[in-house]
Amino acid sequence: MFNKITIFTLFILLTGFSTISAQKNVSTKSDAKAQAKVEQMMKALGGRKNWSEIESLYIRAIHKEEAFKKPYQNEILRNLDSPQFKIIQQDDKFFRIAYVNGKKGWIIRSRNGKATKMSEKSLAGFLHWNKHLVYGIFRKIAKRSPDLNFKIDEKERLVVYENGEKLAAFEFNEKNLPYKFYTPKADGSGESLNIFTSWSEGNGLVYPTTSEPQENKAIYVALEWKPSKKKVYVKFPD
Repeated sequence: MFNKITIFTLFILLTGFSTISAQKNVSTKSDAKAQAKVEQMMKALGGRKNWSEIESLYIRAIHKEEAFKKPYQNEILRNLDSPQFKIIQQDDKFFRIAYVNGKKGWIIRSRNGKATKMSEKSLAGFLHWNKHLVYGIFRKIAKRSPDLNFKIDEKERLVVYENGEKLAAFEFNEKNLPYKFYTPKADGSGESLNIFTSWSEGNGLVYPTTSEPQENKAIYVALEWKPSKKKVYVKFPD
């Protein structure tokens, strides 16, 4: 049953996608229109100060997908400034854990199973997903990372670049919330689109609670969304 999983957060584990560098974009300073949109977005999200103070994040969500007859639970505990995270997925028929610390990754495939080393391709896929994580991007913007700049593209999207490489693109609703989130695909074949269809507010932050990745027609609903000003230590298996 697990072999049919197509979720955004774990499909790379099974398919073994490799990360292909996105096309470099020649860019200089952010244009004024893009910078103004950045400021509107950060204000709508709760402000730079609140987002810049987040060090780690825990999310527990229910995922609904066509590949499954019923929903299942997904939990992620992660640091936001480094690729260190733990993902737990389960229902009454399967249980999977993935651990990543940036240079290494492990998988546990059952409740009583042993950890096995993640393949290089799977690890590269996880790192690509983590690099383009929306919460990490918000945090980088909030902290005014010198590696970022911004443009408005021909579709009137706000595009975020990191060291000249496209990191993400956003479209906005009437409240200046970035409800459409585009990221480069890991195989370099185009973009993925995730639509945030509901939002919540807490701890001075505004954040998406319902996500709908368009490629696999899924719905992810966050039950818990807990930011922390402290880094977490994710204990990795021996």
